[in-house]
Amino acid sequence: MWEPKKLARAIAEYEAFLKKENLAFKKNVENWQLRLVEMLRDAMLEKARKQIDGGSLERYAAEIAEHKRDPYRWWRRLCGAAERT
Repeated sequence: MWEPKKLARAIAEYEAFLKKENLAFKKNVENWQLRLVEMLRDAMLEKARKQIDGGSLERYAAEIAEHKRDPYRWWRRLCGAAERT
């Protein structure tokens, strides 16, 4: 049978353990680190998308597939253009 007092005590002990070991703070830092990377990735992707007009991505992909364009050189050029904006 479920006993509320035991559950409350277990939760309190777990919270005390987290606080003692500073694990809650460490987890919070880890979560924010991941979120900041997501925010940065989203912002950089939006900048890159602004550098690519309507159908040019399809054209670049076709040129890369046909070995007419180096994908890494294209990527470096795109990143350089995004840095200047």
